[in-house]
Formats: sequence, C-alpha cells, structure tokens
Amino acid sequence: MLALVLTTLLLDRPLAIVGDTTVITQTELDLTIYLTGLVPNDSIRKLHLQSLIDHKILVEQALRESISINPEAIEQESQTNWQTLSPLVHKLGLPTSDIKRLLRTKARDDLLIYQLLQKHFPDELKLTDLELWSYYKEHKDSIITPPAVKCYLTFIPYRLDEGMLIAEQRLKHIVTLFKNGVPFDSLVRFSDDTTARRTRGYIGNILISYLSAAYGSQLSQLDRGDYSILPMPQGYLFLYVADRAAGFVSLYQLTIKVYPTPADTQATLARITYVKSLLSEGDLHSLPSSVMLLSDGTSWLSLTDLPFTIEYDSITLHNPTTIPTENGFFLMYVLAKRPARRLEFDEVKPQLRSILWNNKISYLSNQLLTDIRHTVTVVYLAKWQ
Repeated sequence: MLALVLTTLLLDRPLAIVGDTTVITQTELDLTIYLTGLVPNDSIRKLHLQSLIDHKILVEQALRESISINPEAIEQESQTNWQTLSPLVHKLGLPTSDIKRLLRTKARDDLLIYQLLQKHFPDELKLTDLELWSYYKEHKDSIITPPAVKCYLTFIPYRLDEGMLIAEQRLKHIVTLFKNGVPFDSLVRFSDDTTARRTRGYIGNILISYLSAAYGSQLSQLDRGDYSILPMPQGYLFLYVADRAAGFVSLYQLTIKVYPTPADTQATLARITYVKSLLSEGDLHSLPSSVMLLSDGTSWLSLTDLPFTIEYDSITLHNPTTIPTENGFFLMYVLAKRPARRLEFDEVKPQLRSILWNNKISYLSNQLLTDIRHTVTVVYLAKWQ
C-alpha cells in the first residue's frame, strides 16, 4: 500500500480548477479516496472527482455570500476527524502531514457548507427522534452487526534479499541501454507496469509546482534529456524528462518491481513459522521489526473491515491462519469470535443520526447545486475526463 501512495504523491497532477483559484490535485483526490478505504484507480477517480468538484462549488458559493468560520471551530473539527481517521492513516502508511492538511481544509469546507445550507434551508436542516425511529422500523431487519473477531493480526512482507539484487541488475541494464542511446519508449518492455507499456511510459506534461516537495525539488534539477532513479519500498522508478519549458516537464516513467526468488520465499516462510510461535504464546513484543502488527487482540474487528475475505464458519480459535497476498502474508490468530446479530434501536441511534443527517445534507446540497452549478466555472484537466 505504501508503494501505491508514494507513486501517487510523485505526480501531484492538477485535475480540475473550480472557480478562479481552487485547484483540485491528484494528491487531494487520491488521499480522499484512500480515507474511504478504497485504492484509487481511474474509474474510482472519475466518481470521486465530480463529488469533490460539487463540494468545492458549494464552498465557492459560501465565500461569495461572505460566510466565514471561526478558526477555533475549524481546528476542533479537524482534530475530531483526525482522532477518527488516524488509525486508518497509520495502518495504510499514508503521509501524516498531507492527511492533516487535507483534514483541515475539509473541516473548513464542511463548516462553510453547513452554514450555507442553514442560511438557505433554515426549516429543513433538522432531524427529530421520530425520523430516526421511523427509519429504524423500516430497516431493522437489515441493521445487523457483521461477524467479528478478536485476534492478533500481522502482516509479514516478503523477504526480498535476492529479489532486490536482481531488480538492481535489471535497473543497471536499463540505464546502460539508455546511456547507449536506446530510445526511452523502446525500454518500456522492461517495465512492470502494464499501463506504462500501453502508454509507452508517457506520464504527461507536468507542472513542477504541482509536484510534492520531495519529488518537485528533485525533478526541478533535471534538464531536457536527463533521468532520475527514485527508490520505492518494493522497487524503483526510472524517470525521464523528454522536454522542459516554462515550469513544465514532459515526463516518462518505468516501474521496476522487486519479486521474491525461491530463496526469498523460503526465508519468508521461515519467518512466518517463527511469528506463528510468538502469536501462540501471546508474545507480541518479540515480533521482528519488519512484521507489522495490525491488531493486538484487545478490540473486536468486523470481518468486513479485515484487509482480506474470510468466511466466519471457517475461523477456528487459537489456530494461526495465513492469507497470501502479492506483497507478503497476513497472519491471523483468533482469540474469540462473535456471530452477526440484529441491533436494537438504542444501540444504533447515534449511527442512524449520523447516516440520516449526512443524507439530509446531501439532499439539500444537491438542491442548492441545481441552482448554482451553472454560476461557477469548472475546468477539467484530467485526461480520463
């Protein structure tokens, strides 16, 4: 997951301009998507970009109507959002500073939109207990808590000792061919990115000022025809600047991934055996530093929130379960399990209030957007639009 995030942050492309000054970048969009629990791709981006644009249109309207928010209210809302989302942020390895900046902006925008809706719909922006009860009665058969477990949950990445050496040799071979005059688009066959092979490695004409600081400063040093090698957790990015003018670079990219060799796989399996023995003894303090502890067994985890799919009936207590992935293995040791059950009204009343409130905000927002959308200019810059 971290590799995906780093690749996303590498090219902070502007995707849309709302009004005169509001720019929606790929970093903002992708991090927003990650916080919903999804992994960004072009199909998901299309759906979420329009939603984000509508959000910014409402913010523009609020500013036009001279609505302002107390900075203390923004900070309080931002901190509340951070407390809710920080476990997911740390679990996915997302960049904390970027997320906190995003949450501050979102807190301000949400409060502006709320004040805007309150101004336009003063009698409709309310929610009564009777509405909550009516909704519960209509949907109570579907309001259930999914099966859950208390477990030790770890992720064991592949050992990549030999695999890294092989990737480094491939990279050196590519660099040698490039230095010897082989055109970049002829090197695409060495890329492990199917999209790059289809686009011949072309990323686009990128405005350097929109790149994240680390990568922007590095690419700003490159002239036409220069290249740079950027390490990732499981491979390398080979970047080539085909042209450069007026703050833009015409950028090409190859991805060199690291794959485990049989020896790496054997070393990984040996580590899994060792971790199994530690989990069986409840010795979480002795886990190797490369092993990620995702749950310490103290809280209930819904099966729907696990990063893999597993059937409730197949789960046995005190029996380590290994789930393979492309980048390593999840290892789960279940201490207790709880079946699904229907929830009572008092148990779900806070959640129902949140759901119905968000539904009402969405409905009123769409009503207002129908009236004002044509008054705010939107320029789409994403190629997949």
